[in-house]
Amino acid sequence: MSARSAGAGASRVVGYGAAFRCAPCRGGVHGSHGESDRPGLLRRLEDAGGGCRALAEAEARRLAREVDELADPEVGRKRLSGRFGGHDFSHLPLDRPLRPEDFPDPGAVEAARSRTEVILSLVRRESPTLRQLLANLAGARGHFTATGTPEQIADLIEDWFVDGAADGFNIMPPLLPSMLDAFSAEVVPLLQQRGLFRTAYEGATLREHYGLPWPKSKFAAAPSKVKASGAG
Repeated sequence: MSARSAGAGASRVVGYGAAFRCAPCRGGVHGSHGESDRPGLLRRLEDAGGGCRALAEAEARRLAREVDELADPEVGRKRLSGRFGGHDFSHLPLDRPLRPEDFPDPGAVEAARSRTEVILSLVRRESPTLRQLLANLAGARGHFTATGTPEQIADLIEDWFVDGAADGFNIMPPLLPSMLDAFSAEVVPLLQQRGLFRTAYEGATLREHYGLPWPKSKFAAAPSKVKASGAG
């Protein structure tokens, strides 16, 4: 989702990968296993009144935990090893908080150093267990993730855009199509109301959506020249 394509007048386009998990505070319930497996949730939301936001936020976080728990730790170990140039993590217990010393020096890793720095920053900041870290990486490969109500997700996108932290987002729903449906139905309208997302397309092609000029073709004048030479 690009702020430039939304007509926000951005001076640059910054693609930022983000996994957004949200639960609606009104309308239908978007779950990880379809629309009908939690009929009681919608009733709880409707009966809660002022507590609707809190219940929806709790449901979003519950869905996030449910998705994270689906990650296979052993597959995650292999992928983590690949991130750190083949380093062996098999000796680390799954449920002990991690320390920076558990990882090799990023400077000695001949791989995607920026990604190893992101992982180590997360370890320093949150001290997750290996199980938690692997679940986090399985969902977004170390990209930023956000979980909450549609309003909270829209607030976060607006804050980042207005503050200049990013003017475009690559949306990475952890579950398809349910989470993409939830984002499209619940978050996009909020962004449109705030003038941060287009309400209609300006043309029929990607070039027209971005407002880019059509390049002149060097062959455009060729037919007329041929016709003129044939007439003589």
